[in-house]
Amino acid sequence: MLNNNFKEFVLENLIKISHPTRPNKILELDELESLCDLFFCFLNFEIEESSLKRIKSNFENDFEKIYQLNKTEISSAIEGLATNLESFLKKIAYLKFDNEALWKGDKIYKGIEKSTLFELIEGKRYKIDSLSEGPNYIDFPSPIVCNSGIGKQYLILLEVN
Repeated sequence: MLNNNFKEFVLENLIKISHPTRPNKILELDELESLCDLFFCFLNFEIEESSLKRIKSNFENDFEKIYQLNKTEISSAIEGLATNLESFLKKIAYLKFDNEALWKGDKIYKGIEKSTLFELIEGKRYKIDSLSEGPNYIDFPSPIVCNSGIGKQYLILLEVN
């Protein structure tokens, strides 16, 4: 049911969206229904990492409040979805890298598990202690999100708001 409600919402509201830096330009998004299916496969994919277990239930609760236009809870539901972005990115990293040391960190650099939203978007692991030897940060093996072009502009828009 939620999957169908989400698809309906996306198809009604996101087929055409404004360009992040040129509001007069409209972007048309293809294959949204397939992307919704992929999104729910991602949500339903179970992992053992306890800190990421509530992503699906948090999303379902927040989205349902938005879909139902619950006036008393819609603001907190939108905030909840925005807050959940960090957990989404961490789950992507957890699945993408499948590396315990990268996830937990080491003696010098903190792991992805403890990264902030900004660090996840930036794709960098920072030192635990600034006095430790070595560079201040090291890059993830590969980016988690597209950090250029339109994708970057949307991420900046999310961070600012």
